[in-house]
Amino acid sequence: MSYSRKICRIEFSDQQYARMNAIYQTSRNNLNCPTFTVDFVADNTTICEDTATVSFTDTSVGATSWSWDVDGDDVIDYTTQNVTHTYSDAGQYDVTLSISNNLDIITKVKTEYIEIGFEIEATQIRLEIKFDNFADETSWMFQDSEGSILYSGGDYGDNDNGTTLDQTFDFAPGLCYLFTISDSYGDGMCCGQGQGSYELIPIVNGTVGNTFYSGGEFAASASKQFNVAGVLSLNGFNTSSITLYPNPTRSKITIASPMNSLPDAFTIYTTLGQKVLSKTINSETDLEIDLQDFETGMYFIKLTKDSMSVTKTIIIN
Repeated sequence: MSYSRKICRIEFSDQQYARMNAIYQTSRNNLNCPTFTVDFVADNTTICEDTATVSFTDTSVGATSWSWDVDGDDVIDYTTQNVTHTYSDAGQYDVTLSISNNLDIITKVKTEYIEIGFEIEATQIRLEIKFDNFADETSWMFQDSEGSILYSGGDYGDNDNGTTLDQTFDFAPGLCYLFTISDSYGDGMCCGQGQGSYELIPIVNGTVGNTFYSGGEFAASASKQFNVAGVLSLNGFNTSSITLYPNPTRSKITIASPMNSLPDAFTIYTTLGQKVLSKTINSETDLEIDLQDFETGMYFIKLTKDSMSVTKTIIIN
């Protein structure tokens, strides 16, 4: 018998199938269903908007009491079985459920389970795929907020391990999109049958940015929902015309912008997407930001003007 997991689908003999079925039928009576387990699901885990309401359903077995922390702050938010929570800030949130059966307590944590308000600045998005040994199992698509398929691909059976696909697509600003990549066998693209991977890369007026979504290890599918922010004219408020100094900094930073293109406001986020400071800009004096209470590390500052935005990096040392 071959032990290749793919070939096994067609290589078992009738006698081998009979032996496996006999073992299963003999042992099934010795299997007992668990009487105390913890798990939960959410009706939506990735939302484009900065504010969203998410419903969580307990799927545990044997629980008599429940404790929910739905925003990752180590504070119990709810103690009912099923809960609904409204997130008001963009970011990624851990969700924890602890249950009790009056004797024991068990806990399940889903790290970065909820993602609210993911936005990128782009005029185009590049999709790069590196195929594994089974390119024929890979397919992908981009959908708009109503579920209509904008771009898609598949049927890559003639591609060998390591072959790459590189395509660039246009996206209208101010809208929500969903990217999904699928593996028909259900074992992803990496790493047992080759080093397959995928990347989504933003492009702003011809300038290639940093990858904002990538991977390769998944089961049947992986997906990413995102907003595409508008990009202003190259002659006005844009990434190249906005500078921050000094950067890195220890205590204060100043936003330098053309006089006729002052931002309307700014918001500072952690690398996990949690908002830590937001302010309206009314004059040049608002362009100096006091950061002395911030912990050292990297942050993102999003500057907005009208319906457009620019995101820059701040380093505090």
